[in-house]
Amino acid sequence: MIPEQCRAARKALGWNQMELERRAGVSTVTISFFEQGKRRLQIGTEWKLRVAFKAAGVDVSALSGLVERVREG
Repeated sequence: MIPEQCRAARKALGWNQMELERRAGVSTVTISFFEQGKRRLQIGTEWKLRVAFKAAGVDVSALSGLVERVREG
């Protein structure tokens, strides 16, 4: 997962970082640093995020189109 995919998945679901923290059990500090490109995710942390997104109906791997829209603004 890349930071843009995480951000795009959150936006697609209407989640802020606190909601993702609640659903994935990953701290908002970790999410924020990852989305800013300041930290890489450990495998277990990435898995938790992917599971939370998938449970809500978003497959992070299929987000290339959303990533482009997030980059554009």
